[in-house]
Amino acid sequence: YKDNMKNLNSIYFGKQYEFSNDKNLSYVGNGTLVGVFNGYMLAVCDGAEPVWLAIPSFSGAAHCQGGNYETIPNFGSLPSGVYLARKSNIQDMSKHVDYFSWGKYRIPLESAVSNQSFDRGSFYLHGNTDTNKHSSGGCISLGTNIAEFIDNFFNFQNQDLIVIVDTVPNVEQ
Repeated sequence: YKDNMKNLNSIYFGKQYEFSNDKNLSYVGNGTLVGVFNGYMLAVCDGAEPVWLAIPSFSGAAHCQGGNYETIPNFGSLPSGVYLARKSNIQDMSKHVDYFSWGKYRIPLESAVSNQSFDRGSFYLHGNTDTNKHSSGGCISLGTNIAEFIDNFFNFQNQDLIVIVDTVPNVEQ
């Protein structure tokens, strides 16, 4: 998996993307921190290191994961494309009523204008509190690893995270 990602920096570093959030604002992102999600793993890379970390992750309901299901609202996996997770938008969910569903943190994923959304939206990078849960409503879930990802990695970066979603057809957990 890491061998396939050695050229990520040369492919995505310095590219500019236009994102729109729920308030119809736009932002041109030129992030140096790039994550790639393939349906079962989020790999983050930057600088001279092709992969800094790889985190098991998932998107979609248990039987609707992978690229074949990205058009199904509330059950299918996140549609392929480019997304932006802004560091400034990290939301602490530890005291929220839905803490068990979201995990300790969530970050809205802003879709690139060029993405095909299939009339879907309001996606997040989040987690959950159940080690046996390997599904989501279409967001990218890092499961119980969300707190470690935010506390020990993302909070120390001074960049936003560009997330490239390129899911394989049928993901088997």
